[in-house]
Amino acid sequence: MNQSLFQLSSSAVNDDDLKIVRRKPLYRGHFRLDLYRFRHRLHAGGWSKIIGREIFDRGNAVALLLYDPDRDTVVLVEQFRLPAMLGGAPAWQIEPVAGLLDQEGESEEAVARREAQEEAGLTITGELIPDRAGRALLRAGRFAARRRRPRPRRGG
Repeated sequence: MNQSLFQLSSSAVNDDDLKIVRRKPLYRGHFRLDLYRFRHRLHAGGWSKIIGREIFDRGNAVALLLYDPDRDTVVLVEQFRLPAMLGGAPAWQIEPVAGLLDQEGESEEAVARREAQEEAGLTITGELIPDRAGRALLRAGRFAARRRRPRPRRGG
């Protein structure tokens, strides 16, 4: 497992508060879906009855809040999102640069740097600062504004 830039809160649920009775894989593809049957410790004491929940697991991700101090602006990207369109929203969503930790051994910082290049055409030259309010949000203090040249559009 990678060395994480983030630490879980000390108030997080620990293994003594949860008993997983069964985990059944339901789907394995780009994402995972599992059926969990579990019990958890109750505030009043004792244990809950067995609860069943489908858990959608997209894996861990990193999001970047890229700030351009010369323009005093935040850098966002526009991405096509099929689930948004299927839910009645516009398919093209404006969002921060982000990416999944889906390559074995790749650190959160490496994913952030890779995604900044892939999605925004930016090379981060400064330090990445973990945001302590969220688990997977990184702030880049400086980056090189070397953008890719736009691809020529096909005429019709």
